[in-house]
Amino acid sequence: MSRALPAASVTAGRRRLAGALARTTLRERLVLALLLVEHLTPAEVARALECPVAEVERTYWMLIAGARAAMRRRGALRGSSAIARAAALRRAA
Repeated sequence: MSRALPAASVTAGRRRLAGALARTTLRERLVLALLLVEHLTPAEVARALECPVAEVERTYWMLIAGARAAMRRRGALRGSSAIARAAALRRAA
């Protein structure tokens, strides 16, 4: 059974994520767009931006980690650990 998140929680989460993205450079946002929206491979992105594949991968993982940290700082991911604990308890019972 899945529960929908309250609209206020979703809106606040979107604002936090938008804030985290606003603090990135244009090039970093371009890497994300090419990978996630255009579905290019890291090698294709590297060719398009004329940079090493390792830089594309490093940029991607740095941005993902930054977005997760921004969400955690505000407490947006607190519920996920509680849900995981509850699921573990159900399995153990």
